[in-house]
Amino acid sequence: MSARVDLPAEFNIYAVADVWRSVNAGLPGAGSSDALAIDCAQLREIDAAGVQVLLSLAHTARQRAIALQFESMPAFLSERLQALGAADLFATSHDGETRHE
Repeated sequence: MSARVDLPAEFNIYAVADVWRSVNAGLPGAGSSDALAIDCAQLREIDAAGVQVLLSLAHTARQRAIALQFESMPAFLSERLQALGAADLFATSHDGETRHE
């Protein structure tokens, strides 16, 4: 079973609290065979606060050995993560499930 969180079109400082609550509600327990899918299909804009939430989420998932899947990640987000030196946090998510579409 997999939980799913859809990122909003504008993932900025005004949306991070709502997204973080959704993520925490859907986060499987540590070592669970369940995955958490983050759908980026509607994402059009992200600011530093949004990126920080994604980085924190990737870190938390690694610590808890939870499979994290990013779906429909837009090119601009991949580029920003690369510029920050953080693309490997998403490219090497558990079981290689990260998809850059």
